[in-house]
Amino acid sequence: MTQQAPISLEAVAGLFAVATGQIAHVNYGSCPDIVEGALVRDDDCPACQLLLAADAQLREASVTLPAFFAPDKASN
Repeated sequence: MTQQAPISLEAVAGLFAVATGQIAHVNYGSCPDIVEGALVRDDDCPACQLLLAADAQLREASVTLPAFFAPDKASN
């Protein structure tokens, strides 16, 4: 079953720009990474600002995303 959420095209475009590297994280503060975790955001980072906007829209739509994680490279 697919759930649809009212998220703006602007938010989707922002997520696309971050995912494709068109807008990069500054990595000076709390940008999401393997050390800080996937859910942290840096208010001064342009990429994080786009994530925050999408986060807010998803939260307003009562959408909870599954917890994704990267497999441990040492176990390969």
